Amino acid sequence: MNQNLPRISASSSRSHRFPLVLPLVLALSVAVQASGREPASWMVPVGGNAFLTGGDAGSRGRGGLRWDTPETVISLFFRVDRPADLQIALRARVPQGESRIRATVAGTTFKVDLQGAESAAFPVGSIRVEQAGYVRVDLQGVAKTGPVFAEASDLQITSDTPELALSFVKDNDANRFYWGRRGPSVHLGFRMPEPEVALDKLEGIFRTGK
Repeated sequence: MNQNLPRISASSSRSHRFPLVLPLVLALSVAVQASGREPASWMVPVGGNAFLTGGDAGSRGRGGLRWDTPETVISLFFRVDRPADLQIALRARVPQGESRIRATVAGTTFKVDLQGAESAAFPVGSIRVEQAGYVRVDLQGVAKTGPVFAEASDLQITSDTPELALSFVKDNDANRFYWGRRGPSVHLGFRMPEPEVALDKLEGIFRTGK
């Protein structure tokens, strides 16, 4: 079923030596665990956080939002509450053939090769966000051998920045995708400054996921 996106402007040892070796091994292991930090990860659904910002609207496929024209630009937004280092991946599938897409994040462009009919996480790249605010990720098709560039379901965001919190529409409970994505475009009126979209103005609307 088609679902249009709203537009916006914007080793070993002998047994008698083992008791001597074990304490050292345990001490080293504890040191590694104490000094390491497990990165945090978030899944940002396309369904509630994407907007059509160029070209024709995509449609809804088995694995998520799908698009087939190179002119289509799909923009996803999430908010960070502090400066952060982020690793970004796209969870998607390609029903037939192979594809290459372009992902632009905070002014940096990455080329991402996609293939496989089963959904998988494809690494996009790493970026540094210098201040709190909204992060925009633009997706656009470059080349494909099948009928569509991809069916994209989520952005996977990973970071080891301490205490980092992300804000986004996390699921469709209580019709959140509507209110978080389409709702503002239909029910609210506001003036956007040019040339950039001041998305921080919409913080109260989009801040529904962590």
